[in-house]
Amino acid sequence: MSRFFELRRELREEFTAAGIESAGVDADILISELAGIGRGELFLRSDEEVPSDVERQIRSLAARRAQREPLQYLLGYAYFMEIRLDVSPEVLIPRPETERLVEWVVEQLPRNGTLLDLGTGSGAIALAAAYERPDINVTAVDVSADALAIAMHNAGQLGLSQRVRFVESNLFDALEKERFDLIAANLPYVTDEEFATLEPEVRCHEPR
Repeated sequence: MSRFFELRRELREEFTAAGIESAGVDADILISELAGIGRGELFLRSDEEVPSDVERQIRSLAARRAQREPLQYLLGYAYFMEIRLDVSPEVLIPRPETERLVEWVVEQLPRNGTLLDLGTGSGAIALAAAYERPDINVTAVDVSADALAIAMHNAGQLGLSQRVRFVESNLFDALEKERFDLIAANLPYVTDEEFATLEPEVRCHEPR
C-alpha cells in the first residue's frame, strides 16, 4: 500500500507526463473524492496509508485520466455552484464560467419570474437557478433525449423535479410561442476549425 503523499506524487507525475495542465489539482481531486476525504485533509493525512481497495480504484481511474478522459466523466459527476450534477458522455461538462451566467440570471429574474434554459444538457443552468431562487418557474429544453434524461435525473436528485419542466425541442420548436421573463443559453459555439485544435478531453470525449 502507498501513503497518501506517495500516491499524490506518482499521479501528478503521471498526469504531467500525459500533458495534463491541471495535473496536481486532478490528482488531489481523484484521491480525495475516492478516499472520501477533503482535499485539505490530504495534507494532514499525507503519511497515512491508502486503503488497498481505494488505491486500486484510484490507480484504475488515474490510468484512464492519463489517456485524457475527462475527470468528471470518470467520477460520474461535476460540481457546479452549490449543487452536484451527474454527468456522462451524453452531456457537456458544466464549465466554471457558466456559473457567472447563472449568478446574473438569478439577479435579473423578477419575483416569481419565468426562466427558459435553452440547451440544458446536464441541467446546470436550470437547476442551479431553481436551487438559488425557489420562487421562479423554470423550463429546460434540449434537442437530445439522452441529455434530458440526465437533466431529469439530476432534478430528482436535487428535489427539484416539481419546479423544473423539461421539454425535448430543437430550440423553440415545441414551445408554442410561450413567453418567458428571461431566456438563458450557453449553446455549443465551436467552429469546425476550432474543434480540431481543442484539448483531447473535449475533442475525443464530449458530445460533438
